[in-house]
Amino acid sequence: MNWSSLVISPEIFQAFFNNGHSCFPVKYCPWSIGNTYSALEFADAVLLPVSNDEFGRTKSNNRAILALSADVPVITNKHPSYRKLEDGLFMKNNYETWTETIISALSDQELIQKKLNMSKSIINRSYSGKIVAQKWKDLLY
Repeated sequence: MNWSSLVISPEIFQAFFNNGHSCFPVKYCPWSIGNTYSALEFADAVLLPVSNDEFGRTKSNNRAILALSADVPVITNKHPSYRKLEDGLFMKNNYETWTETIISALSDQELIQKKLNMSKSIINRSYSGKIVAQKWKDLLY
């Protein structure tokens, strides 16, 4: 399995992946909207580890929603912004390594489809363009 990492900083990529943190090949792709959509087109899954520090707690669920909207399963850990999406995500628990979570998530095609279907329902109910537009309208008027 080959992985691409879309991060803003090549220094962050080098610090993480060149220090033995990956047991599989990973290639650096500079972040851009075009690279993001291209990566999603060929992705088997999206891995979104989020830290529980001050910086990590500021992260939204936008990346997960983007991946799920492209029918790409998301593997992540518990995070407050993912609460509404949890039924549609593969969540790392405290007892598994990331490798175990990834293998488990990608080994069951039926479960992947079930989670993607659940995520579509959640997104349509809470995050669709129509719903978001209505929230902005309610806020502004």
